[in-house]
Amino acid sequence: SKSKLSSSSSSAVEGSYYSQAFLLSVAFFFIWTPQNLLAPNLTQAALDFGYENDNARDLYLGSYLALASSVLSLPVSAGIGIASDVVSSRRILISVTTLVGGLAAIWTSMAPTYPQLILSRFIGGSAMSGSVPVVFSL
Repeated sequence: SKSKLSSSSSSAVEGSYYSQAFLLSVAFFFIWTPQNLLAPNLTQAALDFGYENDNARDLYLGSYLALASSVLSLPVSAGIGIASDVVSSRRILISVTTLVGGLAAIWTSMAPTYPQLILSRFIGGSAMSGSVPVVFSL
């Protein structure tokens, strides 16, 4: 009977790990997806923001958005990584990071002005790269 008890508890723990891995995969999907959704629509987005020629589109929506979502967001991401070593509940930290990333994705889709688009991509990029050290610390 003791082996049955340990067998059932180990399979429950294993099932818990699978559930956690699934939830983290879904969270990563929603945090990282907006990075790829704008790319096929750059021409239409450029027209929406008033950038008529290809050079302006490439500069403002290609270069500057990538800069905001990757390079400029690194200090915030480092701060989130440091917070994952300091805070008592990493689950709350990954939940907040995922929530902020999701809200930034929604804001990206509805940004009426270019500065708001840059800011939403900056916040989304911070959540994207900041989520990685939090997940590894779980």
